[in-house]
Amino acid sequence: MSNIIYNKKSYSVDGTDSVLDTLQKQGVDFPFSCKIGTCQSCLAKLVDGCVPPESQKGLKPTLVVKKYFLTCQCKPTEDISIELPKQNDTDIYSKIVDLSMLNHNVLRVRVSIDKASDFKPGQYINLVASRHLVRSYSIANIPKDYIELHIKLMPNGLMSNWLTHQAEVGSSVSIRGPMGDCFYYNPENQSFPIVLAGTGTGVAPLIGIVNHVLKSKHDGKIILIHGGVHDADLYFHNELIMLQNKHTNFKYIPCVLNDSKLIQKASIENLLIQSFEGIVEKVRLFICGPEETTNKLKIKAFLAGVPSSFIYTDAFVTACFNS
Repeated sequence: MSNIIYNKKSYSVDGTDSVLDTLQKQGVDFPFSCKIGTCQSCLAKLVDGCVPPESQKGLKPTLVVKKYFLTCQCKPTEDISIELPKQNDTDIYSKIVDLSMLNHNVLRVRVSIDKASDFKPGQYINLVASRHLVRSYSIANIPKDYIELHIKLMPNGLMSNWLTHQAEVGSSVSIRGPMGDCFYYNPENQSFPIVLAGTGTGVAPLIGIVNHVLKSKHDGKIILIHGGVHDADLYFHNELIMLQNKHTNFKYIPCVLNDSKLIQKASIENLLIQSFEGIVEKVRLFICGPEETTNKLKIKAFLAGVPSSFIYTDAFVTACFNS
């Protein structure tokens, strides 16, 4: 049996529990969110001992060198000593420069950055409000001196509560990242069709990608499908219509599951398959949104003939407690 030393106390690992599981079972307040190794909220630094390679999968090489690892993915085989991340190692200091509602439950948050070239539309970052309040959000704009996040406010959510009741323009936050490979990359300026599909705030990274593609003067058809349950879920509807009117190679397809007088009633799955007609073997596909929906659309696209190497996804993993 191995032991974990944290904050000068020792905790025995029960069977094959992860470091995070061990600490939680023994009542230790340790930051986490997804618990599947995606969000990197449970990052820790190894002070002594060794951790298995899989606990460092997906981390930047600079963090690996500094002995950082994901506690939710670490099942120690020997005694280890750990500590919380050093902010100078992992975080970029930032400030909130804008807070504004996009609809009844989506908040636009803009946070300052110094080096825009480090961030790409479609990637995601961890927004760090405090050591124990960390959440992952996708980049919804072409980064300038700020990055834009579209955050769905959750009832009783910890980050949602902080953003709506405590945060204000000028509030200090930190950024950890960027992470993810769901972004436009076309160094040879190839001409190929692009289809993007997402539901709810899954459209946020897709908006950033579309604007990047259009700014790059991409020579190819671009289709964005945004699905929701109600009309109100299509919170960027008017802006996307304006973008469609401005660019002849861009088509915006909104859809909802409930009856509507303004938006077509259809499933995003069916519209996605229809969009592949005549382009299925050449299309680059970007899918973002809730994990279950994203995985379903990815499978349907692959079965329809889209090569797996041309499918890029950003699945939103629900926090193990409210957001």
